[in-house]
Amino acid sequence: MDINSGVRQEHLDLEDGFGVREVEQYLMRDERRVQKARERYGSFSVTALSPIEAAPQLMKSACMVLRKDKCHMPMMWAYRDGKIVDMISPNFADQNGKYLMFHRLADRVESLRSDGIVLVIEAWWALGEELDAQGQLIPPRDRKDRKEVLHVASATRDGERLSLLTPFSRTKSGEIIFEETITGSDDELGVLGPFMPIFERWKQMDERGER
Repeated sequence: MDINSGVRQEHLDLEDGFGVREVEQYLMRDERRVQKARERYGSFSVTALSPIEAAPQLMKSACMVLRKDKCHMPMMWAYRDGKIVDMISPNFADQNGKYLMFHRLADRVESLRSDGIVLVIEAWWALGEELDAQGQLIPPRDRKDRKEVLHVASATRDGERLSLLTPFSRTKSGEIIFEETITGSDDELGVLGPFMPIFERWKQMDERGER
C-alpha cells in the first residue's frame, strides 16, 4: 500500500488560497517506442549498480538527448539494494511546483523504501553566493552570470552525495555546445538544497529503524 498517497493530501498556494493541482500519468513500456528512441538518440545503457556510479553514465545519455531535442525533461531513478525500482519524470510549472515536487519525491522514496536516487534535470547555476541590497540570497536564475546546465544529482541513504554539472550554451542556429563537466559535492557546488525533503525523510526512516 502506498503510505503517502497524494489523493489524501492537499497543498495550498498561500498567495491565492487555492490548492495546487497535481496530475499523475502512468506509461507502460512500449517496445515500439523503445526502438524509436534508439533510432533517434542512439544506444546507451546504465550498467552501474549504485546511484553514485550511475551518474556519469546518465550524464552521457542526458547530453545525447539534449543535443537532439534541445531540452531534457526531469527524470528520477530510485534504487533499492543495487537495483532500479522506479523511474519517474517529475514536472513542475513554477517554484511552488518545484518545492511540492521534491516533497512528493520524498513520499515516493519512503513508499518504495528506496536507498538511493539519481535525478537528471536542466537548471540554472552560478558559482558561489550573491546577495541583494536586503541581504537576501539571489537565486541563480536571477543572476547575470548564470549558466544553463545539465545537472545529474545522485545520493544514497547512507550519506553518499555526488553532483555532475555540464554547462551548455546555444548557438543562433540552435546547436548545443557543451563545456567540461564539473564534478563535486554539495559543499563545493551548492546545488543539492532542494533535495532536503528526501534527505530528511531518510533521516526519519533511520530514526524509526525502518529498512
